[in-house]
Amino acid sequence: MLKDYMKKRNLSLYRLAKTSAVPYSTVNDLANNRVSAENCKAGVIRRIAAALQISMEELLDICDETSQIETDHGFINARVFASNKIYYVEFSYNGQTYQRELCSLNRDNAFFLNDFAAWEIDDLISRKEMEVIVNELSHHA
Repeated sequence: MLKDYMKKRNLSLYRLAKTSAVPYSTVNDLANNRVSAENCKAGVIRRIAAALQISMEELLDICDETSQIETDHGFINARVFASNKIYYVEFSYNGQTYQRELCSLNRDNAFFLNDFAAWEIDDLISRKEMEVIVNELSHHA
């Protein structure tokens, strides 16, 4: 995610906005998954990539919303995204894809998205595992 990339390089949203000549609100929305890089104009992606001194393809990879989220059940590939002022997590477990609501879209919540995602993923997996146990017990009764 772009925010993680910038954090590792001690680069602020403000500095990236200034260097790239892209409005702060656009950089902020991109870094906080409020807008997908795929939905940005090519010129915006080009200017941000140039400011980061990387290719446009590298920037799109960095902005890919899919990441590994550490949960109590191990690392899960998940996609955190925003839609209709709500953050969501989408992930697969046992061959099925699930989408869960995380929290409202605001900048304070953005810092804890991976934690919220891990809790939701753990909750769903625990429920699914419990269903398997209950089904096995009911078949043995």
